[in-house]
Amino acid sequence: MQDESGRRVTTTVRRRCNPRWRNTLHLFAWSSTNHCSCARAYYDLCRERGDTYATAMRKLADKWIKIITAMLHENRPYDDQKYVEALRKHGSPVYKKRFIRQKRTLSHEGP
Repeated sequence: MQDESGRRVTTTVRRRCNPRWRNTLHLFAWSSTNHCSCARAYYDLCRERGDTYATAMRKLADKWIKIITAMLHENRPYDDQKYVEALRKHGSPVYKKRFIRQKRTLSHEGP
């Protein structure tokens, strides 16, 4: 939360939320960057845009909340291919970043 008074701007952590859920989502987002290439691409994109580590993790956690909510509404398990196809269809910069990174790593492997 931001508190502005004249020229002074301070940012504080929101205390009215459940700290256990906040910590769980932070850890989930961090863990997903190691296991999901789309999550890692989104995190890298946030960092390139100038977000701090904590802000990028919060944004990634918010992204996962949206995905999990959609999974619950549709009563379906997570399907990475479906998510990647939706990113491609909408021209997402996350999709572009993910596949540009894969092409770079593939071109550096082997002779």
